Amino acid sequence: MTKYKNAYTEVYAILEQLDEEEYNQIPSEVITAIRENRNTEYEFELDEELELKEQELLPETKAILFNIFRDYLSTPEQKEKIIKMQAEERLKNEQKKAKQYNYAFDIHSNQSYRLTIEPIYKIVLRQMSGILTTSFVILIILGFSFWFLIRTILRQKTLEEMKSDFTNNITHELKTPIAVAYAANDALLNFNLAEDKQQRDKYLGICQEQLQRLSGLVEQILSMSMERRKTFRLHPETLSLHDLFPTLIEQHKLKAGKPVEINLDIAPEDLTIIADRTHFSNILSNLIDNAIKYSPDKADIMICCRKKETEQVEISVTDHGIGIPTDKQPHIFDKFYRVPTGNIHNTKGYGLGLFYVKTMVEKHGGMVTVRSEAGKGSTFTIRI
Repeated sequence: MTKYKNAYTEVYAILEQLDEEEYNQIPSEVITAIRENRNTEYEFELDEELELKEQELLPETKAILFNIFRDYLSTPEQKEKIIKMQAEERLKNEQKKAKQYNYAFDIHSNQSYRLTIEPIYKIVLRQMSGILTTSFVILIILGFSFWFLIRTILRQKTLEEMKSDFTNNITHELKTPIAVAYAANDALLNFNLAEDKQQRDKYLGICQEQLQRLSGLVEQILSMSMERRKTFRLHPETLSLHDLFPTLIEQHKLKAGKPVEINLDIAPEDLTIIADRTHFSNILSNLIDNAIKYSPDKADIMICCRKKETEQVEISVTDHGIGIPTDKQPHIFDKFYRVPTGNIHNTKGYGLGLFYVKTMVEKHGGMVTVRSEAGKGSTFTIRI
């Protein structure tokens, strides 16, 4: 135990020096309280050569002794003297902090009055503490509000710029397939190309390709507004992944303009999932389409489906494409966001596909994550 100073230890040592008659005048409960609160590890001895008032005692010790002598061991005259000494002690403590002025009543007498003034700064601080505290709190609130306002304005400005870019791009992209399909159809009608089977098939193929492109654009626009529809409802049903994936894979292989290799691994083979057929198919289609688009000359894709211990179904789509820089990954699910590649976008897009994926997965009660490294490829994982 640490030997720290203790006022009760000093008081007890002093009381033990009293003669028996004085000691017995102090109530036993007072003696007991002092004895129980003393620190037995702190050794204190009175200096017999010094008077009690000259001993080096703790301020708390002096206060306790004053009270004991005043209440139990003093005559009325001594009691009055002790009270006066206590008042003088308090005054000394106050005088250390306050300024004191003495003014004489009469130049021919020794009488004077004393004016004690507490330091002005303490009075001001005490009286204005409420105002200062309130002002400080208001200043913090105003600073936070200003920061939040600037942040909101900047984000709104960025969103408006992205919307403007999207509107310009989508307008151009909608006009292009319509113009191409119109030109192909005009050639068939006005230049007698319908009689030549090879030419007819060629131009009909062009029309079909452009209509499919136009359909994809319209679907992207509709998906963008899907989240705003308060009446939107899913129609969940039990879907077999073994039956669902082959059709999607074949569709993407047919429309891809490059060699595509897609490997499918489903375990167990009869794995099913409860989801809305249309939107779940669109989710998978978006992930497969991105994996193909952002792969180089040949797309090598791995689709893995597993059932987790939490009864959730985990589906991951892995490619070996261009990948996504780490600092851009937190934003790829934002509406209209596209990973910047300077002023050139080799792959057309509108920043809606992954936003749609995230929105629909969350409406199914699931989550979507990405793991990617620039130049090595990406893995998108959904858990529902």
